[in-house]
Amino acid sequence: MSWIDDNKLFLNLPIEELLALVIYGESANQGQEGMLGVLSVIRNRAKESKFIDSSISSLTGNNLYGVILKKWQFSAFNLDDPVRNKLVTLGSNFGHYLSVNANLRKAYDLARNAFNTALPDNTGGATYYHTRWISPYWSKVYTITTKIGDHIFYSDKSMPYITAGGVIITGIILYFLYIKK
Repeated sequence: MSWIDDNKLFLNLPIEELLALVIYGESANQGQEGMLGVLSVIRNRAKESKFIDSSISSLTGNNLYGVILKKWQFSAFNLDDPVRNKLVTLGSNFGHYLSVNANLRKAYDLARNAFNTALPDNTGGATYYHTRWISPYWSKVYTITTKIGDHIFYSDKSMPYITAGGVIITGIILYFLYIKK
């Protein structure tokens, strides 16, 4: 079975639901700031082709799917990650779980507003992060931009930091490029 076949459920979800699931799966226990941090990484990755799986994006017509579902980008979608099973359950009956799960509602509220408001990038332009309990090989070559809850956020050294004004402009551009198609 291919990676795309393994992710059919997620490929067929509306983008706001998929965004909510990845935010929830990666940071449900990190509070609003931690959830915004994960969303910021997704938005930052959407600006760089190296983070986008073009085969997934071509199926959906939306690069955000290609960022979120690119293999090994978000551990919550790894086939061997126990969180994935929870995301499959949530995604299979999203409306129901949205009504009974407060953290999923918080993630969904962020996802719905991801590119429609001036949500700040609270990570300093990060495109990578991990929990404080692990030390991936790449953490030694990228610059730490911030720590939020149990997550440490990084930017590769060649990536410029984004100002608050840049976030607003970037959000507007991404909205028209990805959401308003």
